[in-house]
Amino acid sequence: MEEKIINEEDLKFTIKDNDGNDVICEMMASYTDPENNKAYIAYTDYIYDDDGNFGIFFSELIKDGEGNITLGEIDDEEIIRLLKALVSKAAEDEE
Repeated sequence: MEEKIINEEDLKFTIKDNDGNDVICEMMASYTDPENNKAYIAYTDYIYDDDGNFGIFFSELIKDGEGNITLGEIDDEEIIRLLKALVSKAAEDEE
């Protein structure tokens, strides 16, 4: 997927896929690292695979000078593990 810009105040946001199509996504969890003040999210596009599961994606929120937010890759496996745990906890809380 390419350019991904979201409105920080919404849980739902739209990204562009590789073909330029809009894909609606929903934020499932977020985390701000107190050491570097970087923000991260877990989100899904609710596109189901053949087994009835949907993908969960993890990205860093990168804000530009105009307040627009772009999603970037996360290189830190510890942050990804933390986001996965937050998503699991949120799912448990919903049950």
